[in-house]
Amino acid sequence: MKGNADSLNIEAGGKNLTLGNNIKLENFTVLSNVENDAAGIQLRWNNWQDLLYKGNITALGKISRQEGGRSPHVEIDLFPATIITNDTVMDHSTRKYQY
Repeated sequence: MKGNADSLNIEAGGKNLTLGNNIKLENFTVLSNVENDAAGIQLRWNNWQDLLYKGNITALGKISRQEGGRSPHVEIDLFPATIITNDTVMDHSTRKYQY
């Protein structure tokens, strides 16, 4: 973890991340950067086996206040990603969520 008055960077990982009884993500890493009114995150994993399980998901969240508004405006960009489970490739395109 590194940071100063303007930003915070976090990198963490582990050999396995287990979700429930059936999902095990090997060599899991989380990278995060928070600066100003934005936060970025990258989640990645790879089992490095013949039967491949790997992924790399990246997102960016921004918070702003609309002129005259009482609630903050939240925007989340989910960038293109490829996830491979049991050697099956799943691609997803960019998605934008606004609240």
